[in-house]
Amino acid sequence: MPMSNYAMDKFVSQHFSELEPLDLPSIADEFPEHSAWISAFVMKRIVHNHVQEARVPAAMTLLLRAEAAFEEWELARQTLAELSRAKTFSGYFKARRHLENTVAALYQGYAFAMKALNIKLFQTNDGSTLERLNSVYNKGRHFGPDDLEAGDLHAVWVANDGLHARTKEGPDVVEKAITFGELREMLQQMGRIATGLTTDRPQRVAPDGGA
Repeated sequence: MPMSNYAMDKFVSQHFSELEPLDLPSIADEFPEHSAWISAFVMKRIVHNHVQEARVPAAMTLLLRAEAAFEEWELARQTLAELSRAKTFSGYFKARRHLENTVAALYQGYAFAMKALNIKLFQTNDGSTLERLNSVYNKGRHFGPDDLEAGDLHAVWVANDGLHARTKEGPDVVEKAITFGELREMLQQMGRIATGLTTDRPQRVAPDGGA
């Protein structure tokens, strides 16, 4: 007997019954060299010494996170495609894990960049893309079972538009989300940074993640 919507949301994940088939676009086709960014960076350093010694650790850390983010996005795409064909519980959690890993790698990459450049790209609760990325990342990483709101089984969940989480802003509980489109724009921005660090092709990086 098929599980009711109530049972899916009660025993699997909040809003699981509302999840529709998702077809996320690939990012790997746009940056075919993404799996070899670290290797390319090392070779470019040997030949051109193009990055100051003091900034090499931050650059390599960013590239490692960029490679990880791209790989996790592609894995998330694949698992969501499988989930569209058969809506299984294990498929849902596998997809969520890969999406949370994408968020973690992206945010850590931006965090290292901010630290290396001594800049701040968002303010607390300013509603920007990076602030919401940070909220979803922190909620998934630091929550405890006692922090969940009534009726929630998980700190982070997959919705039709992206990843959602609830967080406190003062006395209020606010739902924060990072959309799939926003994640892909940030992947593109990080991809352009990585390409600039590893090739001789100049890259223009817009501050808002646009092209």
